[in-house]
Amino acid sequence: KQISSKGVESTLESNEALEHAKNLAQTYNMIVIISGKDDYITDGSRVIQTSNGHPIMKKVTGMGCCFSAIIAAFIAANPQ
Repeated sequence: KQISSKGVESTLESNEALEHAKNLAQTYNMIVIISGKDDYITDGSRVIQTSNGHPIMKKVTGMGCCFSAIIAAFIAANPQ
């Protein structure tokens, strides 16, 4: 399958990147989040899906970056 992108934004739906996210999470022992109409959070084994996003997220540059910044702020404010 050919994949295209526009700048940092993908033309794929978020579920189409899920297997790649799981592989990335397993390879680097990390949590990976895919944002879009549906959001996915994976550690490589488990997957949590939420449907709180919007299809416009893949069309507006920077929305995923803002999402990442908000997550980082919550992690910094609530260290384990």
